[in-house]
Amino acid sequence: MKNLVTFCFVLILIMSGLTSCQENSLEGDWEPMKWTEPTPEGLVKIGNHVYQMPSCGGTYTITCLNYSMPWMSSAQSGDTIYWPDGKAYVLHLADEHRDSIVQTWENDNRDWDRLRGYWFDAHFDEADLIITVAPLPDSIDKREFELTVTAGDIFDYFTFKQSKTL
Repeated sequence: MKNLVTFCFVLILIMSGLTSCQENSLEGDWEPMKWTEPTPEGLVKIGNHVYQMPSCGGTYTITCLNYSMPWMSSAQSGDTIYWPDGKAYVLHLADEHRDSIVQTWENDNRDWDRLRGYWFDAHFDEADLIITVAPLPDSIDKREFELTVTAGDIFDYFTFKQSKTL
């Protein structure tokens, strides 16, 4: 019986040594997010995750291929940052005042799947990132927003630009 207990103990030690963490995998080493090209056509890729949108606006879908349920982190347009809590803040970098809330939506709970700005809406439907942009007003020549998405400890960044000339 003593030999059987010793044998089981040694077997457990050997198995735990064989199944321990791999030496070459780093904690927090997440695979970069991979994306499809936007659909429908209309966005022009002008850089890595940088897209030119037509002045007429529209709705576009980009699908994450290797994470099933990403969510929103933040968006920025000019000096305004948009958060998933339904609030938009203006950055005051030149003075000592705190950031001020400039817009609030009817959103009692954080909606991690959606970010809304004055002229854009970005949301996830599972792995599909759906971006809707309003038409560019005649009084504005160009505008852009940057979108940050995440799937945990991995983040990805998009820039969407809109101007009168495509």
